Amino acid sequence: MIMKQTRLSAWLLVSLLATVAGACNVTPLEEALDETASLREKSDELLYCNPYTFCPPNYIREVYCSIHCGSCPYGRYGSQPNATECIYSPPWGSITANPAQVSIPLGSLGTTTICTNANVYNTEVWVSMDGGPETLFASHSLSGCASAPWIQIGHSYQFNLYVGSGRLLHLDSVTVTGIQGAPPQGGPCDSCPGNTSCFCGDNVCRSPNEMCP
Repeated sequence: MIMKQTRLSAWLLVSLLATVAGACNVTPLEEALDETASLREKSDELLYCNPYTFCPPNYIREVYCSIHCGSCPYGRYGSQPNATECIYSPPWGSITANPAQVSIPLGSLGTTTICTNANVYNTEVWVSMDGGPETLFASHSLSGCASAPWIQIGHSYQFNLYVGSGRLLHLDSVTVTGIQGAPPQGGPCDSCPGNTSCFCGDNVCRSPNEMCP
């Protein structure tokens, strides 16, 4: 009977110690919440223990010395770089047209140049004429320009910049309009040399002492 009581007391003591030890290892609620918040803040940052690592698309690259990758005796930027940090940057981009208002002689077509600049490696420009369906105009990597030599008088063209193929995310747009301009100028009589002119009316430059045919 005494032996059974001794074993029972020993078992109760071990159980009590295990409970107390387990309670000491439990993370307080406040600390757990702080850790979760910290992870959430770092979710957009990637750290590589290699100063020559390239960041994924849409990440800004920064190289410095990190204590997580070794010793930094002279501080974050004073020591030899040993880490690459990639900070996520949301996709952005801009699109411009030069000119946005194209002056076109009657019976001709006008030309505008469309340029894009983005932090995304794969972008597409789609164009819609007078609010109609879009068609693919150009594909660029980060930035680029392309000419549109088919602008017509009295029509408007909206150029839209998207992320990736399939128009996943719209970044920016620009509208181009075609207006009627003055007829083209120029001809042989506009650049007659010296004191010559087209006084005969046949678009031939002649000196004053020449006779008209």
